[in-house]
Amino acid sequence: MKLSTKILLLIAPVILISTAASSYIIYSTQKNSFIKREDNALQLSMEKLAGHFRQSRSFLNSYSYALTKSDMIKRFFLAEENPSQELALIDDLHETIKLLQDGDDSFTGLALLDGDGTVSYYAENSRDPFAEMDPKVLEFVDRQYQEKHVTSHTDYIQNSQGEGMLVHYEVLDKKSVSAPISEQINDVFFLVVSVSLDKFNSLRKQIEFDYQTSLFFYR
Repeated sequence: MKLSTKILLLIAPVILISTAASSYIIYSTQKNSFIKREDNALQLSMEKLAGHFRQSRSFLNSYSYALTKSDMIKRFFLAEENPSQELALIDDLHETIKLLQDGDDSFTGLALLDGDGTVSYYAENSRDPFAEMDPKVLEFVDRQYQEKHVTSHTDYIQNSQGEGMLVHYEVLDKKSVSAPISEQINDVFFLVVSVSLDKFNSLRKQIEFDYQTSLFFYR
């Protein structure tokens, strides 16, 4: 056997091993780099998701606070029922929504429930004059109050269409529109405000599609 052949036989395995090792290192580096990019992209998306949620919750809290501090709810209960009273309340509702949403036309609903949970007034910022309160929102309020006796609560629920939304309710005194001293049915009412999570829901669906998984939220 020639010397060159012997040298080739000795060197060839070393070259093959070195090539394989180099390929593995390159593969591992690229894999780690890809995973890191995906992690960063997912983290950014989740931060945006949380931001959309906080923005909607901030609007919900501001809107609820504005309603309890205004006179329009008090006027609704103090004045006798008449068409002009209802129209005035609708106008005030839409104006408050417009001011607080700052150009965002996401769904917002307002309901006033009697002490027994019966809907006495409902309005939303849609163009449907015959719109009715979502039964899922009613179920949420009834469950929280009747089963847990919570007089003020904000939570994430799914509406009748399966879309996520935020709901806030408060049990208030009819005369003072503040926390009631007595919770007798005839003396209190429920203020219920609900807002859709359009941007949140859209981004959530996109994340679930991109990563072929489901996002769950624990409260």
